[in-house]
Amino acid sequence: MTSTKVVLVAGLIMAWSLCLGVSSAFAQHSQAPVHFEPELLTQSDQDFLKLPDELLPAPAVEESDSTNDQLMEDLRLLRQRLDLIENELAAERAQQKKSEFAAKAAKQKLPSIDWTGQLQVDTVFSDQSEENRLAVGNAPNGTDFRRARLGAVGRYQEYYEYRIEMDFALPGRPSFLDVWVGHHNVKYFGTIRVGHFFEPFSLERLSANRFSTFMERGLADAIAPARNTGIGVHNATESQRLMWQYGFFKSGSDNYGDDTGDSPDWAFTHRVVWAPGLDKANTRYLNHFGFAHSIRRPDDRLYSIASTPEIRMSESGGASIPNFVNTGNIPASTVDLINFEMAFVRGPLSFQTEYNYVQVDQLNGPRVNFHGAYAFVSWFVTGEHRPYAVAQNKNSRPIGMFGRPIPFTNVLPAPGSTETPSGPGAWELAARWSWLDLNDQNIQGGNLHDLTFGVNWYLNPYTKVQFNYIHPILYKQNFGTSTANFVGMRVNWDF
Repeated sequence: MTSTKVVLVAGLIMAWSLCLGVSSAFAQHSQAPVHFEPELLTQSDQDFLKLPDELLPAPAVEESDSTNDQLMEDLRLLRQRLDLIENELAAERAQQKKSEFAAKAAKQKLPSIDWTGQLQVDTVFSDQSEENRLAVGNAPNGTDFRRARLGAVGRYQEYYEYRIEMDFALPGRPSFLDVWVGHHNVKYFGTIRVGHFFEPFSLERLSANRFSTFMERGLADAIAPARNTGIGVHNATESQRLMWQYGFFKSGSDNYGDDTGDSPDWAFTHRVVWAPGLDKANTRYLNHFGFAHSIRRPDDRLYSIASTPEIRMSESGGASIPNFVNTGNIPASTVDLINFEMAFVRGPLSFQTEYNYVQVDQLNGPRVNFHGAYAFVSWFVTGEHRPYAVAQNKNSRPIGMFGRPIPFTNVLPAPGSTETPSGPGAWELAARWSWLDLNDQNIQGGNLHDLTFGVNWYLNPYTKVQFNYIHPILYKQNFGTSTANFVGMRVNWDF
């Protein structure tokens, strides 16, 4: 198309030039006198002049003014046509440059994007003693979506990463979960992350719930801070046997990561993990030790701790399993949190325990202390193990936590699939004791012990069915000791 237009333009230009030449010559011929000089003629020309008049060509008829006007009109139309073609060529060249720019941009490496999602459907049956119902209220039976999440994760070039994840089952509907951007390999720091994410505190809190051995985290988790908005750093040695994390956060972010108000609140939280003898190529045998600390100024100078008995179910605007222990709002100036964590993996057998301690400086009362702990053991009957989340690059992901169990066989694999053989999947048995004491001096939030027994069936790496039996034993001032029983089942699917 372009070459055709170029040829046409060239032809028009030549025609225009010829017309201009003819017009100029005509004007000169009509205005200038003619001087005949015979001596300048050649012999053949002179012989031609001697021919009889009747054999000579008839003289040209002088063009009239109307003919000259027609010529000028043709030139004007020719200019218009030329201008039109030039405009078309300019537009085509601009479009070509735009296409070349788009093709060049497409060749450049843009941020990657991978979709992630999670779906957890729970069914709960409850049985309370009369004393327990009087102490905490009624715990209903029912079915709900514990989690319904959708998110996007990705990287840009080698050093940038991001994550945007929302939950449509939490009260915010949707609520912010991990919403952050990070940069790897920053000199002297490692990875720096800014946004809304978990503070570096507690092994069980940082390990993804989709990989959890039980339906809910232990009672001590009520003391651990959750996601807040801030800036965090994590790094590790090349062997990843020594890892550290720290960050500054707002201490009271809401479901959307916001935290505003006249009373300034903040938190500084840090964690160190030591995994002696860690073999990144084989985590079937693991020793894990960790320590974390957080100093905080609570949002609006109010601090509280509350927990259900390791089972949760709620309906928006309706009934839910009540908190069994609850301090209520405590006016406080500062809060100190301390965590000790330990885990061992020996093939299909694993053991994990944590202790959490909190010290609250009351504004109008004595300093109070609360405690929480848990310990559990799990065994993969089919021989798998709880894998440690080892990063291929020491700065490429959060560190010092457990990852996704991988079954040796899959239940009902895809037709024709040869990647994983068909079989019973993976089966895991687990038992846990946990404790949370919220009684101290003028604060009587209750003392709760839980015994939990679980069976996990991994149909494939991304589909899991969990069965939990929970037996809480509650001591509460003015109500004494009471018990309850809960049976829960969960279907978990994620990608």
